[in-house]
Amino acid sequence: MSNFISLCQNTDKEEYIFLKKDSMSVLLQVMELSGCALAKTKQEKEMISFLIEKRQFMMKKENVGFDICYMPWQKNGFEVQKAFLFSVLEGVEKKIGWQTLHDKPKEAVLFFMLARVRCLFQKITWYMIEEKRNQF
Repeated sequence: MSNFISLCQNTDKEEYIFLKKDSMSVLLQVMELSGCALAKTKQEKEMISFLIEKRQFMMKKENVGFDICYMPWQKNGFEVQKAFLFSVLEGVEKKIGWQTLHDKPKEAVLFFMLARVRCLFQKITWYMIEEKRNQF
């Protein structure tokens, strides 16, 4: 098992981001910092809690992977949730919360990863989420 973020399980390799443990930890941490500063609604806080749980799990188990379609999306408000996550990524680019970090991330690498995550968020649709949920 490796650290990854994917669009949905069993999708094309282009829709996976594979990361080293340190890179995944930094990516999730800066997204958490930005998201915690920006989250106002229950749905937004649930999205950030999901990321926090993934990073905490990674600290215990070494590896973490998740599919964006399994994040806590809500049908009513799906587009608003997507917009919130884009604002979280923008907050990372503005370095929201970075003053609390012990080590500053390597910006070129981090911003490259953010661009890839942004692409995955752009591709996610409610249909994909429903399709995965209905498989179980």
